[in-house]
Amino acid sequence: MKKLIYLIVIVLISSLVLTGCSLLSDISQVPATDQSSIVSLTKGTSGPIILYAGQHIPVGTVSVWNDGVELHVIYNTTDPWVMTETHLAVVTDIDDFPTNKADNPKVGHFPYSKENIFQNTWEKIIVLSAIPAKAGQELFIAAHAVVVDTSITMEEVVVSRPGIDVYGPLSVNTNLGDPSWGTANLAVATYVHPSWPSILDATWISTAYYTEEPVANNSWRWFHDEINIQGYPLAGNVVSATADNAEEVYLNGVSIGSNNNWASISNYTISPQPGLNTLDFIVRNYAGSTDPKSNPTGLIYKTTISYYPEEESAWAGIVDDGTGIIEISFPGKNWAAYFTYDVQGFLTGTWLLNVNNGVHMHDMFIVTQSQSGALTGTGRYPTSGPPYTITWALTNSLVTTDGSSVTLTLDYDSSTYEATLTGTVDQGWNEMSGGLGTGGVTSWVATRQL
Repeated sequence: MKKLIYLIVIVLISSLVLTGCSLLSDISQVPATDQSSIVSLTKGTSGPIILYAGQHIPVGTVSVWNDGVELHVIYNTTDPWVMTETHLAVVTDIDDFPTNKADNPKVGHFPYSKENIFQNTWEKIIVLSAIPAKAGQELFIAAHAVVVDTSITMEEVVVSRPGIDVYGPLSVNTNLGDPSWGTANLAVATYVHPSWPSILDATWISTAYYTEEPVANNSWRWFHDEINIQGYPLAGNVVSATADNAEEVYLNGVSIGSNNNWASISNYTISPQPGLNTLDFIVRNYAGSTDPKSNPTGLIYKTTISYYPEEESAWAGIVDDGTGIIEISFPGKNWAAYFTYDVQGFLTGTWLLNVNNGVHMHDMFIVTQSQSGALTGTGRYPTSGPPYTITWALTNSLVTTDGSSVTLTLDYDSSTYEATLTGTVDQGWNEMSGGLGTGGVTSWVATRQL
């Protein structure tokens, strides 16, 4: 049913173009909150496909090529845009794209993806037989990325303050989240000893203003804070902290360091993640005087996190075919796009060549084909004899119909024997054959060795 709708829309668009309408001239005309009705399929796209963020911001390209064995899909973003996630789906039928009931693509279900990255280039190599696809096969490709604009940075400053969660005190140390910590209370501003250092905008906090447990006992407290980053954090951020008398610091449940010198402020390097981050401190107060003012306990800290602002969703699927910009869209209301690619046929591999020139010869050749279509190879006849120098000339490197023409030149020992063979390649690019040729050749067949 989807295919029928697409065909009807294509016919309508063709009619509008003939009457002078220029619906495809400006991609910014596509509404940001609804799905464009423009659906057009371009086949065999050879140039890079534009990668658009927010539907109208060009942030890079997606290129596709194959070598007859593998399909290569390469994402590239342009400065200042950087990818933080990639999602890719390649299918032979548009109905095979993972979508929800509203026909919006489910990128979390795309089979090829990479998350928690920060890079300008990403390549996925897919074996064609795994799709499965062969020469001449039309593929539908949905290439999605999450990108950030690195020309804009923002800061999130977090300081110790009354009101965050605190647990304890306990007479023995234990792990984060251990049930023995009990229920969290709200931290309060604590008595500040004259010898304690200060941090700008931060407050010394504890479970009470004065040390409430017998001050002659060692005690432990757990302080818990949360930081929500609405964007992509930069690595190498620092937490400055100190406690009386010692602290161990955790980011997202992982220890990032400790300090036993209460009189000095320590810097802890952190690498926060997008979204919610947890910052935890386990603070130890050593046994001391019976005077709570001479043996108080507390924690002070400050962290400044630089980050790139909100991430953008980007899709590849907007192309310029020379007559105007064309969008190939999913039918759901959320904007998303895809594009098509025709698998090119390649002769790269090992071939068994049978040449009939009065003596039936069986020659094995190793063939390599470049992206331009040029072919080179080596082989021997007989197997113990000198090597052939062979050159292949391919006149049509993109298979669209049966009978693509090929020319093979054999040069035996550079001078002893030379023959030029002409013939055709089948659509599957697994067999070549021809008739009369120079050098006394009456027929020849080459079969790919799988």
